Amino acid sequence: LVTGGEDTALSVLGLRPLCGTVTVLAVITDHLSSVRALATVPERAREGGGDRQTDGLTDGQMVSPAASCFSTLLFSAGGRAQLQCYQLLIGLDRRKGTPSCQVIQVAGHRLAEQWERRRNRHKTVKMDPETRYMSLAVVYAGTGVGQAVLLAAGCSDGAVRLFSLGLSPRRLDLVWESFHHQRCVLSVAPYSHCSALGSRRQFLCSAATDGRIAVWDLTEVVVGGSWLSASPRCQGLLPSLCVRAHQSGVNSLAVWEVGGRLQLASGGDDGSLTVSTIGVQYPPGDTEGAHSHSAVSLTLDGQTSVPCAHAAPLTALQLLTPDLLATTSADQRLLLWGLGGGGGVA
Repeated sequence: LVTGGEDTALSVLGLRPLCGTVTVLAVITDHLSSVRALATVPERAREGGGDRQTDGLTDGQMVSPAASCFSTLLFSAGGRAQLQCYQLLIGLDRRKGTPSCQVIQVAGHRLAEQWERRRNRHKTVKMDPETRYMSLAVVYAGTGVGQAVLLAAGCSDGAVRLFSLGLSPRRLDLVWESFHHQRCVLSVAPYSHCSALGSRRQFLCSAATDGRIAVWDLTEVVVGGSWLSASPRCQGLLPSLCVRAHQSGVNSLAVWEVGGRLQLASGGDDGSLTVSTIGVQYPPGDTEGAHSHSAVSLTLDGQTSVPCAHAAPLTALQLLTPDLLATTSADQRLLLWGLGGGGGVA
């Protein structure tokens, strides 16, 4: 379990549910300001058998032969427009029965640093140093070791940004940004949708403080590999659909699929829970392996709202099973909601 907070620190914790104990495995203090958002990409699990574990390790560093080890990439972001990436090597010594964690810094990025590298920067407006990353989500991750990762971020300056991580060389690059919302973007959530003919589309949902949710079709960005470029590009990409779901800020999103239609759950500052049903219409001939440049058609087919789901702002929600949703709020309550096939909530 990894936590981040206002003290600018990241804590890696080991939990033992049977014993009821919590062990601090590592503390990371690289952030300049508070940590707001976390995202992870599990790489692979490995069983110790005497082989040297070399992924991410420097010369002379070894993992105990008697240890089980798995690796994951950890992204953290927050104040001062700072984004960090670490590789965590989590191991368990079978002889001692104690967990361990090795932290390796992979890459870092700050928007202010990019501005400082520009030519004639004195003629341009400097990026707001108080910009905060409000939400992170992994849009795409390669299946092999060392593959690139595409990361989405919602930002307080009204931007939705995409970052690419390449492990060779190890660097985080800003590859796309849009200021469509023009308000603080509180949450982002990706979803990969597959049609009946096998065609796959990559969507990204983003929500801001005005209660509106935008659904972006990033298929051409992901499939075309244009995000591997290190140059920021704003090519006028617009949302495929905008939905009004709340009276004020949308703090959390969850996306899943029922009968080929997207189910988009959202929780807001107004304390309400909303489930929007979005229809996805593919262009003719859009089959598996045929990456059509025609955009899909998204329609709002229905919307169900629970106005007083909580007595305070709804802060987080999580889909547990296809018919069970969990929500939590500042009212200190954790609620479970049953989901119907047509987007109903009970």
